[in-house]
Amino acid sequence: MMATSGFGRLEVTVIQARNLRDVELIGKNDPYVSLTLGTVKAKSSIIRNSGDKATWNETFTLDIKEQLTHLAIKVRDHKPIKLMANLIGETRVLVEDVAKVGTIQQWFKLEAGSEKAGEIEVRITYIPDATRKMTLNQFPTGFASFTAAPAAYPTQ
Repeated sequence: MMATSGFGRLEVTVIQARNLRDVELIGKNDPYVSLTLGTVKAKSSIIRNSGDKATWNETFTLDIKEQLTHLAIKVRDHKPIKLMANLIGETRVLVEDVAKVGTIQQWFKLEAGSEKAGEIEVRITYIPDATRKMTLNQFPTGFASFTAAPAAYPTQ
């Protein structure tokens, strides 16, 4: 459960989407992606008049600041008034699943309620905090015991 301990970050590359649900009454979708990891949020650029597919190839780094279970990925149709943005579809990725393997890249199914809403290709990498002190149970097998270094060396 290292990713849910509150240390490290996720590097998320939003690659592309396909078969997006049409939410426009007139014209084509203007999709963008919003990422939410606890209280940390990021937003992609808007792809104007892209219809049912879009390509972003944008990378975001999201700090893990609290105990988390998932990364929320939403694709929305841009509107001039933010509150009117229509949800095209959404998915969730378990943070623990990413932490177990380090990096995943795949197509995730998007849904709007119970309706299929397309797919999004995303690459997610878990990057542990290099400054974090490891506890005994986080050492590789074979390091069952160790002696900690003194907190401070005496000065002479």
